[in-house]
Amino acid sequence: MDNAVKITTGFALGLFLSSLYLGSSFLASYLTLYWNLWNPATTWFLIGVMTYASLWESESKLCAIGIFSIAGMWIYYIIAGIIPPLWIYIVVNSIVCLNIIITCIKKRLPIHL
Repeated sequence: MDNAVKITTGFALGLFLSSLYLGSSFLASYLTLYWNLWNPATTWFLIGVMTYASLWESESKLCAIGIFSIAGMWIYYIIAGIIPPLWIYIVVNSIVCLNIIITCIKKRLPIHL
């Protein structure tokens, strides 16, 4: 019963932190585009790097996939000169949010998943 409570609270905390990640990345990208400070894709990349810097200690394979996908999208933007399609953003943000949720659950449990 105690593990079920820990899993539930870890999942809820992961959802909350995922919503903070998504909200901050979209808001920062919009504001940089609105104020014409720099490229929104660069802002999104930097927020993704900061998120994964805080999650790196989880040593998950999903963490490595997320880092490579964020870096790949940024390299795609530099080489192609256009922003990647929307479905790629959805897939990469889903990987990031899943990693946040899994990390929060793993931090709550005494066993390794």
